Amino acid sequence: MGRDVALVQCPGLDIGHIVPLDHENRWTDLLAVLIEADPTSAVALLALGDRPRQVRARREVGVTPKNRVDLVLEVDGRRRTVVEVKLLSGLSNLQLSRYRDEFPDAASYVLLFPERLRIDIALETGWRAVSWETLLGAFARS
Repeated sequence: MGRDVALVQCPGLDIGHIVPLDHENRWTDLLAVLIEADPTSAVALLALGDRPRQVRARREVGVTPKNRVDLVLEVDGRRRTVVEVKLLSGLSNLQLSRYRDEFPDAASYVLLFPERLRIDIALETGWRAVSWETLLGAFARS
C-alpha cells in the first residue's frame, strides 16, 4: 500500500498530510505529543485515571530489543498504560503476551490500529482495542 492510501480517516481531518502511513514511528511520536499536550482528551480511551495531573509518554520502552513496546504512558510518575501501535502490519506471534509479561504492573493495555484493518485480539486477554479514528477524533473534538 502506498502513502496516499487513506486508511485512517477522521471527519474534517486528513491525517496523511501530517504523517505518512508507512511510518509507524512518526505516528507514535505524534500520539505521544498529543497525549502530553492534552491528556484529558484521551483519559477514557487510554485508561489514564480520573484526573491525571502529569502524563508522560515514553517511546520504544523495553528491556530487550525484541520486547520494545511502542508507548508507555506514565501518570503522576507511575506506569499506567502500555500502548502497541499498528498501521499497516499485524501482530507477531504472542507479541501482546510478551509485552504484558514485560510490563505486568501496568493498569491497562491498549492496541491501537486503523478501523479498516481491524486486528483480532480475542485470544490476548487483558488488551483493549481502540481505533486510530476513535482516538484522533477525541483529540480533534478537544
